[in-house]
Amino acid sequence: LANIPSERLLLAVTVLSGFAILGLEIVWTRFASYFLGNRTFAFTTLLAWVLLLLAVGAWLSQRLLARFGQNVERLLGWLLVTSVFAILVSSIGVVAWMEAQEALERSLADSAGALVALRVIVAGVVMAPLFATLGVLFPLSLTCSHRVEAATGDTAGRFYLWNTVGAVTGALLTGFVGIPALGDFHSTAAIAILCGLFG
Repeated sequence: LANIPSERLLLAVTVLSGFAILGLEIVWTRFASYFLGNRTFAFTTLLAWVLLLLAVGAWLSQRLLARFGQNVERLLGWLLVTSVFAILVSSIGVVAWMEAQEALERSLADSAGALVALRVIVAGVVMAPLFATLGVLFPLSLTCSHRVEAATGDTAGRFYLWNTVGAVTGALLTGFVGIPALGDFHSTAAIAILCGLFG
């Protein structure tokens, strides 16, 4: 690898990754209750998709690093800018689905199983750009650390700590400040802007 960023920058991306993912997960839990129905079902479906899509992001991080690892700082910047578009695409997808859902589901009213399957699949498709893109940031940052080979456990622990700090901050700020003050979509836009500015 060439042009590896400083440890501080990698940790900052790790914090931002946690902040954005958990903040958006809070907003998307609210979105999911609209198009998935029952709040418990909505939350468990959302959580399952988030975990799966973060795993996809981790898988993608290795491929991106192998292909574009000559300049990791630029790669991280492009991923953050790409996440802005991914958030936008997912938000447009959720609005489009909310508008089309009732008419589409009327045709499946006779089959409860097909209706549930459709809702679960659409939730995953709509969320995929957002969480798969953001899911690349943490594993990529950790992998690129100067210290990861010499002190793997210590380095992973430090990165997880800062990612958790970001996640808790993102969840609290989004849930208790962003959504009450800005609403769901504007909170999503604020997180997208933050990613774009940092990128």
